[in-house]
Amino acid sequence: MRTSDCSSEHNPTASYSITFFSKPHYTGKSFDDAIASVPAGVNPQDWQIMCAKWNTSDEQNIVDRNKTNHSHQSMPYRKGRKSHYQLKDDFRLAHDHEPNRVEIFKIGRCKELPDGNEQWVDDESRSRYERMIQLSTPSLDSESGSTPISFEEAFVSVMGKDRSGRIRCGGSRETRRTWYGTGEGSSSTDYQQ
Repeated sequence: MRTSDCSSEHNPTASYSITFFSKPHYTGKSFDDAIASVPAGVNPQDWQIMCAKWNTSDEQNIVDRNKTNHSHQSMPYRKGRKSHYQLKDDFRLAHDHEPNRVEIFKIGRCKELPDGNEQWVDDESRSRYERMIQLSTPSLDSESGSTPISFEEAFVSVMGKDRSGRIRCGGSRETRRTWYGTGEGSSSTDYQQ
C-alpha cells in the first residue's frame, strides 16, 4: 500500500488504486461512509475523488461485468501472480527441456502432492489434460488406427484455436506471429487460421 500523500498534480486513481482493492475501505459501505473511511496514508481529498469515480454507473457496470465474467470462468489458474515465463524457467531448470503448452497447462492447474498424487483445481482441467495426453500418446491397440499427434496439435484440438493477440499458456508477450512465426508449417495454418 502506498503511504505517501498524493499531490493534486498526480492522478489519485492511479496512485492509490491498490489501496481500494487490497483493504475493505469501500466495499459494502454507503457512499458517505466510504468517504469518511479514509485509508492511512491517503489524502482525504484524493480519497473523495476516487470514491466518486468508483461510484459512477460506468464503474459499477464494469464491476458487474467483471463479476459475471468471473462466475463463468472455468479451469482457474492456481499459480497466482507467477507468470508463464517464470513457470517455464522453473520447469526448464527441473527437467532440462523447454516445456510445451500441455505441460504449462498442467503446471498452472495441478499441484503435485508429496505422496506422489496430483490435486487438480477442477475436474474439467483434469479431463482436458487427460484428453491432450490421450491424443498425443501412441495407442497400444493397433486396430484403433489412431495416429498420435504433437503436443501442440493436441493442445489446440482440446482447447480450441488461439484468438488473435493471445496464445493460451504461452505468456503475455506471445502472439500468433511470435508463437508460430509466419508461414510456419501446416499446424499454424490448419489450426490457427
